[in-house]
Amino acid sequence: AGKEPGEYEFGDLSIEVDKRVKAAVCDFSGKETYEAGDLTRTIADKTAVAVAEFTGRDTYSFGDITRELEQRRAAWVKNYLQTEDYKFGDITTKFVRDFTGKEDYQFGDITKAAIKSFTGKDEYQFGDITKTIGQALFGNKPRKEKD
Repeated sequence: AGKEPGEYEFGDLSIEVDKRVKAAVCDFSGKETYEAGDLTRTIADKTAVAVAEFTGRDTYSFGDITRELEQRRAAWVKNYLQTEDYKFGDITTKFVRDFTGKEDYQFGDITKAAIKSFTGKDEYQFGDITKTIGQALFGNKPRKEKD
């Protein structure tokens, strides 16, 4: 026997939510009726398929994704740098050389150029940036002599 529209009994909301969640799990899993564990099994199965496609392996072993990512990273670095002898800074150096078109770029050249442009000095000495900022803010004011 059904209820009149608008007639609520304790638990109706829980029953409706349960029915909708089970229907969504059935849609996701492709099954007609819901059984406990369907969502977990379906997620595990779909994850296994995705991992197999990503790694190119039929079965999953712990660490497969990490190993695959490392292999892909190493292959990318080798291809980008055109060398297997990678050293720290090589990627940045190559990127900046490609970006600026300067084949003689050395790590730190951009920073040196920026400091030279800012301070006007060819050789940086500790305090040059602070002095340049101070002169820009306060100018070259003579010191007041104490009486």
